[in-house]
Amino acid sequence: MSETPRQVWIDRLKGVAILWIFVNHAAEAVFGAPYFGNPSAAWPELSTRLAQVAPITGWGAFDGLANLFRYTGWLGDQGVQLFIVASGFGLTWSLLSRGTERVGRAFFLRRAARLFPLWWGAHLGFCVVRWLTGTGPFPTDGAFWLSLVGVRCTPGTYYYGVPAWWYVGLQIQLYFALPLLWSRLRRWGGARLLLVVCVVAFAARAAGFALFDEYIDAWQRGAIFLTRLPEFVFGMALATWMHARPEQTAARLRHPMVIAASLLLWALGTASSFTAPGIVVFAFATAVGLVPPIYTAVMAAPARLAATLTWFGRHAYALYLVHHPLLLLLMDPTPSPTWFALTLTLSLGLSVAATIALERVVGGGLRVRAVAVVGTLSLVAVAFAGERHLRKTDPQEVMGWGERPSLRPDPDVGWKLRPSTETHLRWASYDYTVRANSLGFPGPEPRHEGYRVVVLGDAYSSAEGVDTDHAWPRRLQPLLTKRMGRPVEVVNLAITGHGPDQYAGVARTHFPRLRPELVLVASFINDFEDATIPTPVFHQMIGFPAGDPTGLRARLRPLHLRAWFTLHPWETLRAAISGLPGASAAAYSGLKWLRTDAPFWASTGRVAERFAEIDVAAKDVGAQVELVQIPAAFQVCEDLPYLRRPVDLAAYDLERPQATQARIARSLGWRVRDLRPALRGLGACPYQPANLHFTRAGHRAVAEALYK
Repeated sequence: MSETPRQVWIDRLKGVAILWIFVNHAAEAVFGAPYFGNPSAAWPELSTRLAQVAPITGWGAFDGLANLFRYTGWLGDQGVQLFIVASGFGLTWSLLSRGTERVGRAFFLRRAARLFPLWWGAHLGFCVVRWLTGTGPFPTDGAFWLSLVGVRCTPGTYYYGVPAWWYVGLQIQLYFALPLLWSRLRRWGGARLLLVVCVVAFAARAAGFALFDEYIDAWQRGAIFLTRLPEFVFGMALATWMHARPEQTAARLRHPMVIAASLLLWALGTASSFTAPGIVVFAFATAVGLVPPIYTAVMAAPARLAATLTWFGRHAYALYLVHHPLLLLLMDPTPSPTWFALTLTLSLGLSVAATIALERVVGGGLRVRAVAVVGTLSLVAVAFAGERHLRKTDPQEVMGWGERPSLRPDPDVGWKLRPSTETHLRWASYDYTVRANSLGFPGPEPRHEGYRVVVLGDAYSSAEGVDTDHAWPRRLQPLLTKRMGRPVEVVNLAITGHGPDQYAGVARTHFPRLRPELVLVASFINDFEDATIPTPVFHQMIGFPAGDPTGLRARLRPLHLRAWFTLHPWETLRAAISGLPGASAAAYSGLKWLRTDAPFWASTGRVAERFAEIDVAAKDVGAQVELVQIPAAFQVCEDLPYLRRPVDLAAYDLERPQATQARIARSLGWRVRDLRPALRGLGACPYQPANLHFTRAGHRAVAEALYK
């Protein structure tokens, strides 16, 4: 029998599968991953899983389309089921057409010749992508070499480099299982083999759900082939039935009653994916339920659509290898229909182009490969030149925070300055010097004389972007000395990035030694978010484990070019098209921490607890406490250069941070000093034009406001 029937519908089925998976990965990049069908150690309660699928809003007139794309994409994981069915069908059809008695060496050589050249080519190609963007596999990773030979089943390799590549590891395992499955298929027939495999696989899935913790996701998804055998064997059985009785099998697949029953099975299978027992059977149920209606649809598709699906199906493997990193790089959760449509279209176009390029380079001759090598080397050379230029003229924040060279971890306060050091820092428009005393805090050594004021705070007080001597605590000291007519010492215990947890740590550790008379808690509006971040996570963000950003290894990567491109042209384009502030603009202006729907508002109780701890430490040494409220730039300045369009304030509450802070402070008997009126009265904006901290004039204004 001719292979035409297989080509007609299997290639189109694979086309449906790869496009559905593409939509799935796009939807997850924008809306996050669904709980249903994705069990994990942290799987929430059933009520939460169900609540997640409620329709979303925020897309205006496009709410309906956004929800349609979200639901379609979330169901797109089922495209993997279609791939597995197609694989079982295609391999079995080939064996039947060849009249093969047993699966031997020739089969594995053919499979290896089809699988590994593109697989290795994708690894090499994404090494360049990793070097340029930081995303993808790289030979310095131990998991790279395991992935290269197809091992994608361990926790360290399963989602390594390119998360979607886990499927290739499953496919390789299914190839090795085929000889046994083929012999059983010939002896038992499709129905009996399918029944036996379902019993064994369902038991394995149930056992994995009961026994595993962190490995549940990988186990159910197919890290070990046993859990996905039912779909594969269903494809094998379908191939035997269609090969033996093509007309009767095709007629049954198209029968209205079969389609109706299949759709019901698919719906029940999808619904079952919300529950632990249903996870056992949902993949097989949805696979079986999808095949008849999709078979009927693709066989009746108009010529142009059929040709498109066929093209995607025949190139599905290469497209599967290249599409996911491009989606992750280009798409984000911005609720802008225009930006969403642009990045989705761009991602698909680049994925198709990368597919064609990968196939031509791998399958092409010496000239094609030479052109690819020359093009790659030229790209690397241009990137090196750009990186060298940026390091000299406009260094960026790389491998953690720009302040990291001046910081070190500390067991008592989380992190602080390197004691008794002077550090020159240049990053993201900043060029300043940090001077640390022997305690690891900014400024001179405490003198232990006169009236002592201690400042707790973050980068707005330490101070970020200006030399340490210009920080408002240093400027406040002579003003208070003049007003009080006696020696006053202001000890600056503020450290960039500190939040309520760190303030309390500084108070517990240093108040007994310094014994201040007055404590100024200089709280920025992001303290509610900082209170939700554990210190180890802060250490990761700062970049303590990342290595030296000035070392040789860092200099061999275009880190500054990557950061500059993300911060400037890409974010500018994004803001221009979406009409929404970019990530840096939202942070610089403070809009990020003024959103009414921000999850960190749930941390109010934790902030109150830390402020209470500061109050106890202050009372133990007889000190009074005042809360100094540091506003965001958007709360003070009318025109900010990085906000190029008016901001729709419907999603923001400009009073909530200060009102919440004040309520907590007054419950402790603290005086509250809101700096907004004083800073609004200045002639110029007291915030950095290309970053988020105070200018020198801003620090002077804060000191004068507190002096009054």
